[in-house]
Amino acid sequence: MVIKEKLLGYSGCEVLLIENNNRIIVRKYADKKYSNRLKLQADKQNKFVSLFLKAPKIISFNDCKDGKYFIDMEYINGLNFNDYLLRKDIKSVKLLVDKLFNEILERKESGSIDLKKINKKLDSLNAYCSSPIIEQSMKYLRNFEWNTVKESYCHGDLTFENILVKNDDIYVIDFLDSFIDSKYIDIAKVLQDVDIYWSVRNKKIDSNLLIRYQVIKKALLSNLTIKEREVSYTLLLLNMLRILPYTKDDKTKQFIYKKIEFVNFILERGAYE
Repeated sequence: MVIKEKLLGYSGCEVLLIENNNRIIVRKYADKKYSNRLKLQADKQNKFVSLFLKAPKIISFNDCKDGKYFIDMEYINGLNFNDYLLRKDIKSVKLLVDKLFNEILERKESGSIDLKKINKKLDSLNAYCSSPIIEQSMKYLRNFEWNTVKESYCHGDLTFENILVKNDDIYVIDFLDSFIDSKYIDIAKVLQDVDIYWSVRNKKIDSNLLIRYQVIKKALLSNLTIKEREVSYTLLLLNMLRILPYTKDDKTKQFIYKKIEFVNFILERGAYE
């Protein structure tokens, strides 16, 4: 086995690009306490079926002698989604995101999501209610009619950092075992990029990229009812709060506080445009 490159990862796992038996693969390691979650995520990726999107194939599941767990998967030598957006014209971008949204919006829904899981998640965030805007957000989330949200399949972390494009095919990576399953979580993660600019938060934002973000946002919202927009922005608010406990640097914290205030403004006024 030859380690060719250490890849950037956001889940806390170590991700390596390796050559094994003359084949380039991606190996993702987790420590013992995260290993069960990684197994669930790999199983979710392995079972993913879609007419519009693809996922890297899981090659093997392995337990290491030192207690670590790792999965080997197919390496997709494609463009990350933001780079793709900058290289393509608006028409091509629109055609590609239509594929993405068709996949999400056509997922079948079942019963209402588990309110106990929502309340448990909100309870875990109580310790971070250290400012008026966070308290306002928590009050809104406590009072939201969660029983109107139905269960459906979700990727769990569908940010642009987890979307690759190869030969105009969309590949989704880094599946996440979300605390609830709803397609609106995936919609909220797309909004997290096109309305919050999460994946470019530490970069100088290209004006051409912002134009494409607005095209994507308009295309997405035009396919949603007012209620679906409300649900999506509510889950976006919850997700921004969920990021706070894992944020170490003050710059990112201030960014999150500012964006939480922005999403609160949208929800208060129903400004889903």
